[in-house]
Amino acid sequence: MTPMNDLPKSSSANPDHAADTHDFTYRFKLPDGSVKQVAIKLDARTLTMIPKQRDIYPEWTILSHSKCGNCTLKESTSPRCPVAVNLVDLISLFYESASYDRAVVEVTTPERTYVKEVSMADGISSLIGIYMVTSGCPILGKFKPMVRTHLPFSSWEETLYRTLCVYLLAQYFIDKAGKTPDWSMKNIQDITEEINTVNSAFCARLKETHLQDASLNAVIRLDCFATMTSGFLCKDRIDELKPLFDAYLT
Repeated sequence: MTPMNDLPKSSSANPDHAADTHDFTYRFKLPDGSVKQVAIKLDARTLTMIPKQRDIYPEWTILSHSKCGNCTLKESTSPRCPVAVNLVDLISLFYESASYDRAVVEVTTPERTYVKEVSMADGISSLIGIYMVTSGCPILGKFKPMVRTHLPFSSWEETLYRTLCVYLLAQYFIDKAGKTPDWSMKNIQDITEEINTVNSAFCARLKETHLQDASLNAVIRLDCFATMTSGFLCKDRIDELKPLFDAYLT
């Protein structure tokens, strides 16, 4: 038997060989045998998307085109919507896909691979969520840390749980920075309402591309999650999770 100390070390365990990027690959295997593949590269430290450069961008990417009512970006410094810019190739790839079409979606992350047969809307929703929070939108970027532990095809309960954990960790860093943390989580509802506004406006932007409904419904699914999260917190249902933490309370 090979001694444990003699086993080769993986590059991920060695900080001297840390990857510069945090990569995801989505492969959609369609019933006709064709495959649509999307490779995503994020900066490993910031999780900001590393964009693919284009010479020409469609008109619907212009910032003022169906601009979100709560957008804080200025056209002088951001002439185009950063989310729209990064989504151009993705929208083109799935331009003719319908929500009800089925596909076997294989998602490769730095840690593992997930495979599930889902509707195109479900598969694209999982994918488009990465794009929307890592593209540089100051509002959607509040949930960018969730991409570090991206969980494809997650249930509403799983995503809610991860959202709350990320929000509380953000408060820890806010506290360390000498600012006022929101330990009661009263402000998270404001964030989800802001995201609702962005998602609704982005749907309006996509409608003008006259694409099939899969990509559009993918954004709508993300908007539904934000609405459900807001409702969960508004009704103080968060206490339903309390029994999970009995070990901390005894």
